[in-house]
This record gives sequence, structure tokens and C-alpha cells, in this order.
Amino acid sequence: MPVFMRQTSYIKPILIQLAVLAVICLSVVLWQREFLSEVYLRNQLTQVGWFINGGIVLLFLSGMYQLVRLFISYSLEEQAMGQFLDNMDSGTDPERGVAEGTIILRRYRTLRDLHDRRSPVNHNALAATLVADESSRNSFPRFVQNVLILTGVFGTIVSLSVALFGASNMVATATEIGGLGMVIHGMSAALSTTMTAILAYLFFGYFYLR
Repeated sequence: MPVFMRQTSYIKPILIQLAVLAVICLSVVLWQREFLSEVYLRNQLTQVGWFINGGIVLLFLSGMYQLVRLFISYSLEEQAMGQFLDNMDSGTDPERGVAEGTIILRRYRTLRDLHDRRSPVNHNALAATLVADESSRNSFPRFVQNVLILTGVFGTIVSLSVALFGASNMVATATEIGGLGMVIHGMSAALSTTMTAILAYLFFGYFYLR
């Protein structure tokens, strides 16, 4: 029974932390909505900042959605493990009440079939197969984790290019006021894209590494 309690207590705290941090972030956004709207929405001479920031947010939300799905699936795996251990302790059918397709049920059936055929059990091969299967499920969150910070760098480079374009216009025409506005806009877009990518990377990376 203590093993069951330790296993079922691992995923739920992570989901609770995720919910709490999401509420805190939403509260901060509502509290600083004027500042954020000034940085992200107002006085935008081009659509560069909107497109890059929108891409970062979309990538972040997609990764978080997949991450939450994985957490929920692992929570179900913990419940299945607990039910399996209870069945073993009580001497009932080990498969009773255990959801189909769970890792523990598939492993139990594999071992039972090998035992019935009197075949040797290679636990290393079974473990390697399980690791490969789970790694394929984690491929998209891993991709998001690796790409998020690069999107901030990409946004900074593009935005600074916009600022340099405005500076070149100022040099070409000393009376060109639009060039100064383009410089300011480019620097603002560089700040916003970098800030968005860093915050998304930190939030996503914390839960991905759990």
C-alpha cells in the first residue's frame, strides 16, 4: 500500500502546480494589461511582432496541450498500477479493474505469455522497448522545448533588421520621420519577441523537465 501512495502522489502535484501557475500568469496579464497592450498591440508599424509573437504563443500552447495530455495519461497509468498492486495483494485476478492499454497490463500479459510458452524473459529488451515507445510520445514536447528559445532569437534578429532598415532610411533622408519610427518599432518588436520566448521557454521547460 505505501508503494501505491507514493506512485499516485507524483503526477497530481505537478498538475496542481500547473493550474496554480496558469492562474497566477493570467492574473499578472490582467493586472499589467495596459503595459502589455502597449508593448504588443499599440503603435505597431508592421505586422512582424504580431506574427512572431503569435507563432511563439501558438507553439507554446501546442506544447503545453501535449504535455498536459501526457501528464493525464501518466496519472491514469499510476491508477492502473495501484489497482494492479491491490489485486495482487488481495489475491484476485490481476487484470480486474485495470484499464486496457495501460503499461502495467501490457507488461503483465507479455510476461504471462512468455511464461506460458516457457520462453526466457529478457527484461532489458522489454525495458528498451518501453523506453522507445514512451520517447516517441515525448517527441513533440521535446521539439517545442528545443525550438522555443530559438524563436526568440529569430524574432530579435528580424526585428533588429527592421530597425536597421529604418535607420538606413534616416541616413538616406535626413528629414524622414518615418525612419525613426521604424527604428523604435524594430527595437520594441525585438524586446517583445525576446521576452515572449524567454517566458514561454521557462514556463514550458519547468514542467517538461518534471
